[in-house]
Amino acid sequence: MEPLRIADVKAGQTLDHFIYASNGRLLLTAGVPISPDDVSNLRAWSRSVVYRLSAEEHQAVLMAKREGVSYDPNREHKSLNVNALKEGDRVEPDTYKVGNVLVWLQEGRTVTGSVIEQMKQVASGTQDTIYRWSGDSLVSPEDFVTAAVSNYLRRRQRQAPVRIAGPRRTFETERAEARQKLAQIPADTSLGAHMKRAPTAWTPQRVQQINQALKGSVDQFEKTMSADTQTGAPRLSTGALRSHRQIVEDNVSLLMNDGNILLGLLNEKAESTHLFAHGCKVSVLATEVAAAMNLTKQDVISVGTVALLHDVGMARVPEAILTKASPLIAEEFAEIRRHPLYSQELVSTQSGIPRVVQEVIVQVHERLDGSGYPQGLKADAIHPFAKIISAADAYTAMISPRPYRAALLPYHAVVSLLRSAYHRLFDREVVKTLISCLSLCPIGTVVQLNTGEVGQVIGAHKDAFTRPVVRILYDGDGSRVSVERVVDLMSSEDLEIVQTIRAEDLREVDGRLSLADRAAWHEVYNIQKAS
Repeated sequence: MEPLRIADVKAGQTLDHFIYASNGRLLLTAGVPISPDDVSNLRAWSRSVVYRLSAEEHQAVLMAKREGVSYDPNREHKSLNVNALKEGDRVEPDTYKVGNVLVWLQEGRTVTGSVIEQMKQVASGTQDTIYRWSGDSLVSPEDFVTAAVSNYLRRRQRQAPVRIAGPRRTFETERAEARQKLAQIPADTSLGAHMKRAPTAWTPQRVQQINQALKGSVDQFEKTMSADTQTGAPRLSTGALRSHRQIVEDNVSLLMNDGNILLGLLNEKAESTHLFAHGCKVSVLATEVAAAMNLTKQDVISVGTVALLHDVGMARVPEAILTKASPLIAEEFAEIRRHPLYSQELVSTQSGIPRVVQEVIVQVHERLDGSGYPQGLKADAIHPFAKIISAADAYTAMISPRPYRAALLPYHAVVSLLRSAYHRLFDREVVKTLISCLSLCPIGTVVQLNTGEVGQVIGAHKDAFTRPVVRILYDGDGSRVSVERVVDLMSSEDLEIVQTIRAEDLREVDGRLSLADRAAWHEVYNIQKAS
């Protein structure tokens, strides 16, 4: 069972599968040629999740229907008067009419106050929408097909012969396998084809595991910096380069398995602006972009290493300058502009340092129009690796708080990056690739749809910046949904994002959208077109 992209269905096709709406309504049958009317009727469901089911899964849905739900429009369903229900009442298995909607019980239930309140809330919904009464709550209709298929599979599993389970797969086991897979990829092979693009399930446990792994990289990076025994000046420890490469390779292996979560964590509010955390985040994003641009494994690792180290020279800049909340004076800004040279000096002490690392690390803050520093290089004089890292660095810096400003929302950072690419500060192909990795609303961003619903971006499509995968959290009235559902905007043509929302403002959502917000969103299309 998998979601269907409605735009892929054409008149004249003969399907080898069944197409169901998420509430269990059969839309198209396998083996029957599709007519133009069928296509038109299917597009009416574009706001819903639509599934492609195998013959076996089709039978599972039919079985669920036989156990309690009838879709015959001529059938008279029993009415259930919510106002007359009391806690403790017993309701027998059947499908009941509750206002406009239907409520299905697979087995008898005892009424609770929570269920009564939920019935009152949904009673005025879309005609004949079906809710399943499960436990102490009503399950939204989007869950019906998934529930029917999963229930069938559980039953079949109970009837299957007992098998001896293999070793339990843990997060560390998966990481070890990813590291081994990365090690087996030849150095001169493009890494892009090996990066997993299907979103990993955004579960609290998985997010915590990825977050701990990222923090581990930050701690490992910090340990490679020490103080000179004679002068006390910051320096990289002997053999630090080996640790830096290991950090990059570990993060690449994470991107291979859990890229959507790791990229989403880049947008989390940072505990500090510490240069080691910043370096790790820039390295993660730069390696993802480099891989998406089909660079070889060796080049991707080089990009990640430079990105990790590009700001180590900041350790030589006085703390008073780095934490100053007011505008810098000329002498202070000049010191900031020298930090790429400090970075180059620090890495040059490492034996076996690749020449490309020394060359690129001093160019990360250059800009195509010559307005960057420290050398004021332009366009082709800037190394391609530096162009990738500079865009990743700028985006990561914008979504992080600074002493003189608050962090930008990821969406606003993307818009700023697009404007800068349009004005020839950043390489346009690099910026487009970066956005294709994150989406126009990067993973983890909270967004509002044109239906008024609010959700979180959990996946991106490389070729559709504005059509990410969204997990719905709040309905159009601003109320938390009882059951979360996932909407892929690629297969829901009538849905679009109208604004981004700060996570702390979620409970203030009332479904209304100001003209300014809508104009800010659509402005991006003009920038993209011009660039």
